[in-house]
Amino acid sequence: MPVLHAISSFWAFMLEHVIRYRFAVVSKNLSDSFPEKSQSEIAAIRRRFYRGFCDVVFETIKLMTISGRELKRRVVHNNPEVIPEMVAHGGGGIAIFAHYANWEWLGSGLGLQLPFKTTGIYKPLSNQLFDRLVLHIRTRLVNDMVPMNQAYRESLSRLRGQEYIAFLGDQNPTPGGKMYFTSFLGRPAAFTLGIATIAVKLRCPVWYFDIQRVKRGHYSVMLRNIPYEDLLDDPGTAAEKITDRHVAVLEGIIRHDPSAWLWSHRRWKHRPRAGDRLSETLERNSN
Repeated sequence: MPVLHAISSFWAFMLEHVIRYRFAVVSKNLSDSFPEKSQSEIAAIRRRFYRGFCDVVFETIKLMTISGRELKRRVVHNNPEVIPEMVAHGGGGIAIFAHYANWEWLGSGLGLQLPFKTTGIYKPLSNQLFDRLVLHIRTRLVNDMVPMNQAYRESLSRLRGQEYIAFLGDQNPTPGGKMYFTSFLGRPAAFTLGIATIAVKLRCPVWYFDIQRVKRGHYSVMLRNIPYEDLLDDPGTAAEKITDRHVAVLEGIIRHDPSAWLWSHRRWKHRPRAGDRLSETLERNSN
């Protein structure tokens, strides 16, 4: 790990100052999300972002050889006492996390930390060779993976047992269909309603996995319940409001430490169109 982190530091400098990898996207995303911050503050966050991003890349390479025991030592779940609550209803549940800190280590180690089977939902890559490599890395230790286009059917089947389905909750929805827009870091952003729709249909619990970087190569995780029982009297809007709740959790986490999120994504590339669904906040602001 020290060797990988030394290489990571070199490439963080190269990506930010020489190659300028998505430099304009990262800078604009940060400036638009934190208009109250000075340019020197934005530059400091950006510098930490590139270092953290490269750490994720090289730590993901380590997943090809790391043992389950070592991964559990480096990704520590801080409140395992909630695990009985996660399956108290007799079935499975939904785990949500984001492109934050080291999401690859978190996702790859879920089945090591939880006493029940876990399956991750993933978006296949266009390069088949690289896609097979990433899939091998993510399933080498214990997890199953299901492609996004099979997520709904597979989730309904697997959640009826004591199995958890893991979603990256900050993925851009697939273009073409109707989208759900809610306020995210001060701007309308599109999110998928599929996660919350499945939760409402099966009445399964939803937990947000809050991962934080403690130091290089070490992370802590808090399991945070996303309650929604109070929303079930209005099933027509329940999925939207559950989505608002887990997006609000993510926004709070990002504001606490902005550098750990994946700012190189074009997260706000979609704009609301006629027929798209808007959160109540956005509806009020548009009227």
